Amino acid sequence: MSHRSCLLCDDTGWICENHANIPSQGDGACTCGGAGVPLPALQPDG
Repeated sequence: MSHRSCLLCDDTGWICENHANIPSQGDGACTCGGAGVPLPALQPDG
């Protein structure tokens, strides 16, 4: 069993643009067809 530290993005850094609580990549990826967007919490300030 692997350890995941971020349940929102499944440690990919990307979430569904339409469903911000579902990763856009990986085994549990959203299937709605929306684009993936970077998870704001993991983006550097700038």
